[in-house]
Amino acid sequence: MRVSVEAVENPGSDASHVAVRSVLPRPFRWVLGFGHPAASLGAAMAVAYLLIVGSALTALGRPSFLPWADLVVQHIIYALYFASVPIAIAILVRGTERDTRDLAGALGAGEGEVEALCRAALDVPSRAVWLGIGFGLLVAFATLWIFFTPVPSVRQEWQTFLVLREITIDIVLFGSLGWAVGAARRLSQLTEQRARPDLLVPGAFAGLARHGSRLAAVWLVLMAMGLPGFLAVPAGFEDMSRSLLVLTLVLASFAAVALVIPCRGAHRVVRSAKQAELATVRSQIAEARHLREDTRLPGLLAWEARIEQLPEWPIDAPALRRTGLFLLLPLASWVCSALVERLVDASLR
Repeated sequence: MRVSVEAVENPGSDASHVAVRSVLPRPFRWVLGFGHPAASLGAAMAVAYLLIVGSALTALGRPSFLPWADLVVQHIIYALYFASVPIAIAILVRGTERDTRDLAGALGAGEGEVEALCRAALDVPSRAVWLGIGFGLLVAFATLWIFFTPVPSVRQEWQTFLVLREITIDIVLFGSLGWAVGAARRLSQLTEQRARPDLLVPGAFAGLARHGSRLAAVWLVLMAMGLPGFLAVPAGFEDMSRSLLVLTLVLASFAAVALVIPCRGAHRVVRSAKQAELATVRSQIAEARHLREDTRLPGLLAWEARIEQLPEWPIDAPALRRTGLFLLLPLASWVCSALVERLVDASLR
């Protein structure tokens, strides 16, 4: 792909973003090149889903085992899932690009290398997306198995609709998250390959912690969105609800992994630099003791103590606080879902 002169002369231009993002999967480029905010595209996807559901309800009628209130809540949740796809893609891609620019100095990139560094960070191997899709299919089949086991016979048309809906949303969501995990790994790899850490600047890799907390936050938001559905189940299906809740909570625990993935490379280079510096200062301490240079010892011992206390992980307190706040989302989701269910139930009486 040819890069325009404008992209070279003005790294912040739209042409520059197009050049850098040309390595993204094609659906990602469609979302980012839509020309309108990602939220508007998400709203259009949600409306399209609700129109399809409305047509299905008109043609097939309501599934007999599901009350109207529970049915409305379930479809609202899936509409929100479809709306979240382009929004999550935009947040993850733009966040990766912004974090890479912030880390350019720590990664030794000069002024003319920042765009190439961003392009390298966004150039995620396609296998990451395919692994995400494969994981999404496993989640879809687990969800469908949990759902259909206790459910009485459902019309074939509704079964087909439910299966296609679950497979579609899980492929799209987990494929996007697979790309995001791949981008986090790319940042970790670039850090390990390029960074020359200055132990006097421990916050140089804070962008990696911010990247990890963003990925964890997106993951937790998506997991929390499904929790209201576990309240919207008819009587007699409590076991199914509990099984789906356990599956969701297990998936939500992966947020801790998301926080760590981009930081592993920085951990390795900082630990290596610490070990090298400690070996140097300890040899100097031994030399000063041997030569009876008592005036050097206090400074060397203080430096040794400071190096030992330096954290090897760039995950700082702000990143932990942000992730901790997003852990409260499941509770908020349960409270909101109870309120919505009551409102819907009252309006349909």
